Amino acid sequence: MSYRELKIKLIKDWTEDKLELSDKWISNIKEIRSRVFKKGEVVLVNFGENLGSEQNSDPKIYRPAIVLSKDKVNHGILVIAPLTTKDTHKVYEFQSLIKASDYSFLRDDSKIMLDQCRTVSSVRVQTKIGTITQQDMNIMDLAIISLFEMDYLIK
Repeated sequence: MSYRELKIKLIKDWTEDKLELSDKWISNIKEIRSRVFKKGEVVLVNFGENLGSEQNSDPKIYRPAIVLSKDKVNHGILVIAPLTTKDTHKVYEFQSLIKASDYSFLRDDSKIMLDQCRTVSSVRVQTKIGTITQQDMNIMDLAIISLFEMDYLIK
């Protein structure tokens, strides 16, 4: 199977999975909207199959991500950034590193990929697995400022 054929199959499969998620949303809208997530929480998210360099996850596998948006926003939708354990020795100014030794819910050091942040429906969130410290949230916030070239806010 060529890469193109594989990608088409994966996107078709993800479309079916999105239909299931949509049905779950419609059937449980009040319950799903009532779930509350807080900034700094690490949650497992179904990213599904995406395009280009966007972060993917197997539609049946939930991937860790950190909640970026403030608590007031996080009812039904939330802004998240995926975590990766790849290349943790190289962290750019628009990324943030969290150490596994600081968190029992992490097996390996992980980078918060702020350049991959996105808004998702809370129906994509399976569960919360932990929360990062205020110190790590502050470092993450500085990386967000760098990502969006808002350094003038801290000068």
